[in-house]
Amino acid sequence: MAADTEILESWKEIAAYLKRDVTTVQRWEKRERLPVHRHLHDKSGSVFARRSELDAWRAARTRAPEIVDPAADPDQELTPAPAPPQSPQRGVPAHREPIPREVPAAASDSTRRALLFGFALVGVLVTLGSLKPDTKLAPQAPIAFNVEPPAGLALVPNEPPLIAPDGQAVVFVAVGDNGVSRLVIREISSVVPRVLPGTEEARYPFWSADSRQVAFFADRHLKAVAVAGGEPRAITEAPYGQAGTWDADGVILFPLSAQSGLHRVQVQGGRPVPVTSPDNARGDYAHRVPHYLPDGRRFIFLVKSTRADREGIYIGSLDGAEPKQVMRALSEAWYAAGRLIFVTPPALMAVGFDTASMQVKGSPVVLARGTAHESFTARGLFSVSDTGTIAYSRVQSPAMRLVQVDRTGESRELRVAPRPYWDLAPTPDGKAVALTELNARSGTRDILLISLVTGATRELTSDPVDDAMPVWSPDGRQLAFSSRRLGSYDIFVTDIAGGDARPVLTGEGDQWVGDWSPDGRVIVYSSNAPGNATRSDLYTLDVESKKTSAFVATRGRDTHAQFSPDGRWIAYSCDATGQPEVYLQRYPPQGHEQILVSVRGGAYPRWRADGRELYYVDPTGTVMAASVELGTSPVVGNIATAARGVLARLGPTISGLGADYAPLGLDRRFLVKQPAEPVAGPITVVVNGLNARPTP
Repeated sequence: MAADTEILESWKEIAAYLKRDVTTVQRWEKRERLPVHRHLHDKSGSVFARRSELDAWRAARTRAPEIVDPAADPDQELTPAPAPPQSPQRGVPAHREPIPREVPAAASDSTRRALLFGFALVGVLVTLGSLKPDTKLAPQAPIAFNVEPPAGLALVPNEPPLIAPDGQAVVFVAVGDNGVSRLVIREISSVVPRVLPGTEEARYPFWSADSRQVAFFADRHLKAVAVAGGEPRAITEAPYGQAGTWDADGVILFPLSAQSGLHRVQVQGGRPVPVTSPDNARGDYAHRVPHYLPDGRRFIFLVKSTRADREGIYIGSLDGAEPKQVMRALSEAWYAAGRLIFVTPPALMAVGFDTASMQVKGSPVVLARGTAHESFTARGLFSVSDTGTIAYSRVQSPAMRLVQVDRTGESRELRVAPRPYWDLAPTPDGKAVALTELNARSGTRDILLISLVTGATRELTSDPVDDAMPVWSPDGRQLAFSSRRLGSYDIFVTDIAGGDARPVLTGEGDQWVGDWSPDGRVIVYSSNAPGNATRSDLYTLDVESKKTSAFVATRGRDTHAQFSPDGRWIAYSCDATGQPEVYLQRYPPQGHEQILVSVRGGAYPRWRADGRELYYVDPTGTVMAASVELGTSPVVGNIATAARGVLARLGPTISGLGADYAPLGLDRRFLVKQPAEPVAGPITVVVNGLNARPTP
């Protein structure tokens, strides 16, 4: 290959260019997001890479950020790099009052550090207020500090901290021991965070343009509350809310569902009106996480698509103009001070952006390390103010322990090392469990087999892309799972005895495996393939002939399908009513015979081995047990608590496709995963964060 050729056509060429062996670069792709691409229509799995992308990745990986990390050494003096010129009305003057040396002895280390920083920052603000209007300020260096929730509350993982547009406060979601989430606000000039009253069950907050109010999602509604105090008010129904943006004219823009375009609504209330619509013909299936640009009419947002070349950041307008793609990305971007800020794990990046030409300028630079994005919602775990202050969450691997819980509430931790586990699938004999392990650095997953007796672990898949949702064949000899090896999520099957995984269902959109029929002939799965009216319907796959058939298609999301032990019924989750509920439907289908099982919400159904009970998780995280008499027409009887409070609360949406619990045999025990340690790192706020010396 010529030395000036941009494209590297194989693992061997990529490895030679990076001066490493093939195994190392494959590991980098899997663990550190090395930008390697696959030919989507080539079943051999050949790869290619662009030299420019490899150069940018290598620069981001090898250069340290210039922002001081107080988490690494909280007591060190903050001496960031000199900043580029900045307009006088933004930033903080270089002069700071001396930090008081006396701090109450009873204060904790974290409180002591917060007080010291608070005293210093108050001195800065007082000095700023004393300056004459024509005083010229020197470029301001970044000042970094950590924010912790109030006592008795913990940060919620995968929820970004939201810095106010004026940079004077940060709002975030915290949860108590009872599982109830609340909004917490911390003014930059204060050392004491405070809970915003009336924000129980709040998720995904965002600020008004004037920084005086906070909007959030709770109780299937979009709500708003004044920062100064007062009762929250409902704006409109929004059962699927995950992000929003609020302009100076009181126009809120948000996705109405996880598989929709963006809608607008006035803050005074009303019915949401469509602004954008995903181009299903091109593989687009969702528009998410919008952010207004400074003119208040245009906005940037993320397009989710089954086509890699379509997925990325787009710019749209309230007047309905055709959106334009500005960069490729897997999660949201923010705009501030002529730059787009985004996450390329494990780094927070910035790149120049011209809002007039709507074009990216220059090469990305690193602002900070240890950040990530949440794959389901496409949220980056950061935010940026109009004044250049940055708030972000540190990545901590969500280590989980495996626990057996019985109906009496007794629990026993298994001899399995805590790791970031997902998707529990016990073997048919109950002696081991297949699950996925999440790599928080790369965001990809592999499937492991763990003995529940000895704790011995065996890796079943090790592809550099995402492998998830393991499901056993009835004889325990094969495992079906969903994987992005060919681009979108397809269904693969692997033999436990060994050998390569083989695709059994490929196509446009994502195919999520649900369950394998007791006779071994059929796999039920959910799909968001283009053409699905609801973006998530249920289908069945004949394993031998590869023929697919539609099973359930409602106006909601149909997921979590599970065959009954006799193979004549399928339980599944559907949120067509506005919240997830569990239903039964005959298999093969005979018309639309839908039997409601859950009461006041439910998801993740699982059968007891004899089919006499159907378990599900209610919105509080409690495992419920519904007695069922299977037959020609199933009868759903008494519903009782099976295991209380062992799982995370579902919130207003079905947040994922895999279950965090699984029944074990007939003795009414459950295998569950529970956090072994805090899963969210501290919030870091960096005043003048965009003034840090960029790392190319």
